[in-house]
Amino acid sequence: MRFTWHWKVIPWMLAGAIGNWRVWATVLDSADGGSPADKTKFQVCCGLLIAAGLGAFLYPIRFADQSRWNDIAQGLIIAVVVLGAVGFMIYRLARFFDDADSMQLEREANPTGDRPCE
Repeated sequence: MRFTWHWKVIPWMLAGAIGNWRVWATVLDSADGGSPADKTKFQVCCGLLIAAGLGAFLYPIRFADQSRWNDIAQGLIIAVVVLGAVGFMIYRLARFFDDADSMQLEREANPTGDRPCE
């Protein structure tokens, strides 16, 4: 396999830069407590990014020798399990820290230890 520079790369780089700018603008709009339309737009952007990433990752598998497909499938399954476990741990850790922060803020707001009536 040989990689060479071609002029067609420039429009794709520009398209990627514009797409990246749009996605991050959507992320920031959604993160600032945006409207439901912003959140829907954010979900659509995330879905498109996931689909593009999976497509870019899985497309080269078409060119693999069929005798290697079992090995490739095994590797993909292991990667999904490991990355899923790491993602789940990061998610749980973030929730733990959010809960700890909210408990700390509650203690600081009510230093006497009295719990507010609900």
